Amino acid sequence: MILGLVSWLFGRSEPAGRVGKASGEDADADVDVDELAAQARSDQLTPAVLSNDHDRSAYPLTAYLEADEQPAYVFRGGDLLISDAEGSLARKHPSRELQVVISDQRLLFVMGGRRSDELWEIPHEDVEEIYLDDESTKQYIIAESERDDALMTFFADVTLNMNPEHVREALAFVEASSESESADRRADE
Repeated sequence: MILGLVSWLFGRSEPAGRVGKASGEDADADVDVDELAAQARSDQLTPAVLSNDHDRSAYPLTAYLEADEQPAYVFRGGDLLISDAEGSLARKHPSRELQVVISDQRLLFVMGGRRSDELWEIPHEDVEEIYLDDESTKQYIIAESERDDALMTFFADVTLNMNPEHVREALAFVEASSESESADRRADE
């Protein structure tokens, strides 16, 4: 949403970021979707997914990645619910085309829109707890993070992914990265 607003303010037809480099027609040498997909930990993260060939978001997923960021997993989803420390529902994004991208640096929640996308992110070092809730008929990635000195809980419906073990593998990757970054931060202090 913010990228869309910035683009609109500056008269661009696409958001600021790496879109020009990521789009199929204007592929730039520094964004190689084939290379990013080949280095991903998941075979579900394909060049077609990174390029948005399936039209789940307004822009390619590569538009939201930093220059040195490597995507590792992607999961399709439905709703994204975000609650605050008191447990009240802070945001609800129903019936949007959710994609959860897990990179080597952060979790990205991309809610596809017709004119623009909305993006939420949690850097790995800010993840307090992350797990898969698949006790009912739905599967939710639940991630707790402190944002602006307030605990936020993200509930991402990833029921469209048929393999819960694959989701658990991705969440273990986030936990390991989060623990490593926390240890590095403590060592620097």
